[in-house]
Amino acid sequence: MTVITRWAIDRAIINGHAAVFEAMASVDRKVVTFPLGHGNLPLIQAVKWGRTEVVAVLLRHGAKPPATNEFFYASSLLFWSTTARGPRMTELLLKHGASVTCSGALQSASRQGALDTMRLLIQHGADRITIDPYILTGHPMHFAASTGRVDAMKLLESNGARSDVKDGNGKTPAQLLEEYKNAHTDV
Repeated sequence: MTVITRWAIDRAIINGHAAVFEAMASVDRKVVTFPLGHGNLPLIQAVKWGRTEVVAVLLRHGAKPPATNEFFYASSLLFWSTTARGPRMTELLLKHGASVTCSGALQSASRQGALDTMRLLIQHGADRITIDPYILTGHPMHFAASTGRVDAMKLLESNGARSDVKDGNGKTPAQLLEEYKNAHTDV
């Protein structure tokens, strides 16, 4: 029986203590898949908290990202990984089998203007054209436009995304960009 508690696992993840998690995993490999409640597992928790080094430790000790995205937009690990600084977490998950399909990751990275992460997702087959079937608010170009990310729009367009497609509200990316500029006069 282990003395490692859910609380200790959770705190190590939330506080980004990769070395502590490494030590716990060395003592008891079950910490890698220990249920944290509400459907959370250590890998999910580490990704959502943006703890890239803890994610690396978990993957090294056998944590597996889901091979498919069965739930809904904004619930995939790849989606959450795009909120971390830089593309490393996304790259780690992709190397360990995370699926780009229906992940919402390119939409999220586009909304943030995370160009390096966008390039990585595109290299791994992220769809630049299809409107997300779960939210119907547009393809990645719409997400970039809605937050004024012109560089992201250019990257998407140079990789085959179309600028003339209308979202679920009948707006093109150019219209969304104009709305953003009007609402943010400091841009």
